[in-house]
Amino acid sequence: MEKGTYILVLSGPDSNYWDQPHFESVLLENYSNTMQLLSVSDNNNESFVADPSFPTPSKNMPHTVLDILENLSILNQGGREVSMMKCTLGCGERYKDIYRPLFRSEFRDMGNINLKSEIPSEYYQDSPISNTTEYCNYIRQLEIILDELHEIFKIVEPHKSNLKTYGNRIRNVIILACTEVDALLKTILKGNNVKSEGNNYCMVDYLKLKEPMCLDCYTISFRYIKDIGEWSPFKKWYSNSPEWYQSYNKVKHDRFKNIEKATLANAINAIMAFAIVLAARYGYRNDIWTEKIGKLLQVKKEPVWNIRDFYIPPIENQSLSYIPFTEFYPRKRIKQ
Repeated sequence: MEKGTYILVLSGPDSNYWDQPHFESVLLENYSNTMQLLSVSDNNNESFVADPSFPTPSKNMPHTVLDILENLSILNQGGREVSMMKCTLGCGERYKDIYRPLFRSEFRDMGNINLKSEIPSEYYQDSPISNTTEYCNYIRQLEIILDELHEIFKIVEPHKSNLKTYGNRIRNVIILACTEVDALLKTILKGNNVKSEGNNYCMVDYLKLKEPMCLDCYTISFRYIKDIGEWSPFKKWYSNSPEWYQSYNKVKHDRFKNIEKATLANAINAIMAFAIVLAARYGYRNDIWTEKIGKLLQVKKEPVWNIRDFYIPPIENQSLSYIPFTEFYPRKRIKQ
């Protein structure tokens, strides 16, 4: 077996709870042919850790990786099948500033799931925000831009028939939102030591984040405004910049010539892009998002992750370590 971290998977008949297909709560850390049984737990509701002391090895439980391979019959009872799934990252390993759901022991309680497929998003749990000051700053800026958009909605009815409406106040919203998108994507690239292709970071560089962050898999809508539909600003992002971003550059550099590009649709796309990049960096299952943004915006679709790509909490007293996403991407991404 390769050195790495593994999830013990049990599948088989569903005559009773224990026989239902599920991901066992332990992880197998395979180093130097030894094994630790790790239970992912919530430590005082503050940080999630993998506890290497659970469960205590006994005569009925293999102590090494070779043991478990040779003694799968211990776990293979009642027609169950036992296998081990290798995780993409090890305990405590992360992509810098890139979201993944957190592996947790409760997955053993899911039952009757497709073990070769993805985990449904309703089971996702996000890692705690490490820098709440920085995060709150971004959230406040998103609030400010949303407030400005709602002021425009007092004059221009938020309806599909008005999406081509344009003007200078709408232009200001586009510039504010796109500036934040630029800043966020640039920070993530720098944090992962990805240098720009030219003198300055631009959409050619930002495109490198589309796959690892799955930006095109997010769809967001306004929670209480139904007449303008759902928005996926990164959906048609291939080689060129998305249309709303191209419009941003045009109205930024020549307001008089390109004012007709400052449309309500481009403003909404820019704002939703800002919200999506935030969610794809930090997640959105936290009290700050729920209280400030969740009352206005609703995440309708998001990436569906394979459990092997989940973040595994660090072992207690272990520091987080960051792995460049460039070691794993580009690669074939999970389909929605």
